[in-house]
Amino acid sequence: MMQNQQRILIFIFLILFMGLVRAESVKLIHWWDQYLPMRTGITGFYRGNPETVTSRQKMDLDNDGVSNDAQLSYNFSLTESLNPGAPCQPDSKKWYAYRVDRPSGKFYGGMVVRFTNVSDLMRTDQKDTPLFSKIPQASVQQDGASPGLYSDKFPSNTARGRGYNNDYWSDMTLIPVDPSWGTITKTFWETPDIQVNFASVFLWKKADFVNGGASAEKITFDATSKFTVDLTRFRKNIEDARFVAQDGEQLWISQYVIDVNSTNLVKGKQGATFELNPLNSLWAKYTPSDADVDFDVKNAKFVTHEFQDVQAVGVYFASTEFSRKETMLAFDNFQLYAAITPTTDPAIEQNPQGLAVNQAGEFIPTTAQFSRGSTINGSAVQAEPSDIIDIRGVITVDSVHVGQAADILMVVAYQADLTDKLTFFMFDEKGGYHPWDGQFSSLVALQKIEKIDPEERVNLFPLAIEVLQNDETLNKEVVSGCGARPFTYTGIIGFPGIFKFYYGYRLTDGTIVFNRDSVDVEIKPQVPVTKSLDNSQ
Repeated sequence: MMQNQQRILIFIFLILFMGLVRAESVKLIHWWDQYLPMRTGITGFYRGNPETVTSRQKMDLDNDGVSNDAQLSYNFSLTESLNPGAPCQPDSKKWYAYRVDRPSGKFYGGMVVRFTNVSDLMRTDQKDTPLFSKIPQASVQQDGASPGLYSDKFPSNTARGRGYNNDYWSDMTLIPVDPSWGTITKTFWETPDIQVNFASVFLWKKADFVNGGASAEKITFDATSKFTVDLTRFRKNIEDARFVAQDGEQLWISQYVIDVNSTNLVKGKQGATFELNPLNSLWAKYTPSDADVDFDVKNAKFVTHEFQDVQAVGVYFASTEFSRKETMLAFDNFQLYAAITPTTDPAIEQNPQGLAVNQAGEFIPTTAQFSRGSTINGSAVQAEPSDIIDIRGVITVDSVHVGQAADILMVVAYQADLTDKLTFFMFDEKGGYHPWDGQFSSLVALQKIEKIDPEERVNLFPLAIEVLQNDETLNKEVVSGCGARPFTYTGIIGFPGIFKFYYGYRLTDGTIVFNRDSVDVEIKPQVPVTKSLDNSQ
């Protein structure tokens, strides 16, 4: 058995020393996480509070000659973030709970909702306050759907819903008119002449890009680049939806339209994934300002545009015409893959096939596959010590193993530089790391699973929030505390070197299945600051 394990380790070393190849496109945005704590009643209002909505009453928005319409807006901004309020900030309120330091947690933009013929309707508890002075729902939420509502394979091969893998996944919501959940919408349906429309844009800035994007000198698009977004629980009365990118100082919006009424759905399930390579669309200038975030498609001039300096990327949704309809939007899993620098190196072909060994340390056949496409499109990402790193893996479990008890395993190989020897570390259920001696029998579990699903998601770095919550002391820091947090919480590695992530699962009979190709990150050394000599002193 010892000889077999040594042979397998030699095989891994050969893979490790294949060399680092810079990817053409890497994942720079991934808004898809547990951005809110797993606590009942937590809602992340945009900009922290519904009171921050700008309410303008007695306007004539429908051009009927009567000034009794209302406009409610989170005014557009690329300097004031749109994301919910975060704890532990100087201006934090006690209900702020949004984890803004999770990867891609900070976002910008704005939205506007307009109601006609409502300015004379007052609240019963505050008779001088217009009833339609707030948006009924504009927030990041814990996805309240039951696990069976979405297909396990669509969108993006991930089931959603409270309770799935113990996750309380977050989604973006904007719901001006719901089926009649609250006083505002009940009044909407009871009053025949009220109508609604809306526009919204959500943007992520380069300063917050992950995987080396924040410190990159230039970001462009190539044949491997893509935008992608998942529409989830609600997508009603959305007449226009497009991708947005900022090149230098100018925002551009795609001619490509996200077909929110797509029939590309699993029968009886909700959800749809939409992708765009930016080279496959024409683009028009987009100039949102304050409450005017609407895109005027009728007067737009779409042209071929070559992006030279990407500074922000996002997505736009709107209902342009006034109507009496349920108006509901929910989305998640927004991603951007883009080129940080041109590469002259040949890309390493990604081999998704997994490897498996039995308890005796012998290779055995397996159909398991490992995806790193959702993490890194290539072999290595280069980043600065201060950059946020976001590494996730997806395991397509061997069909023979589905439903069995299993341990999720993770091993990281580290070297300070290419001349340094490799050091192996493994991670336990509390997020702690330990040296690994290369013996399969000594591997500790990152997570224990009673019945392994056909597909398992693994958060490799930063470690998943639920892992940290297994320990009450860490739970206090992560969920509600404002002291020093575990270094893995933000996704900042913080020191230079080459990191190679391996992950997989172990069955109760000792069988171990793991990824053939590692997920690689190179953290560049911090450039020392040199001070010039002042000859006058």
